[in-house]
Amino acid sequence: MGRILGFVVNAASPVSYARTNDVIATLGENGLVGPVISERVAHRDAMATGLGVTELDPAGKAAAEIRELWAWTKQRMPTEQVSV
Repeated sequence: MGRILGFVVNAASPVSYARTNDVIATLGENGLVGPVISERVAHRDAMATGLGVTELDPAGKAAAEIRELWAWTKQRMPTEQVSV
């Protein structure tokens, strides 16, 4: 079975999009590119407290990006049933 590559751009600048757009274009030539995860203070704060960003600040931008990435990932996962 052929597999499709999927890329995640992580720790992207949330204010400077030119470089991120270049990376997305380049990666997109070789596979799917998921939602961008930006470099945000919430990621460092969550790591320091042993939480995920969705636990630390569920309404924050970092949490929204993670939820968007998870939804994108689930949508593309195979749905084949395995017989036991």
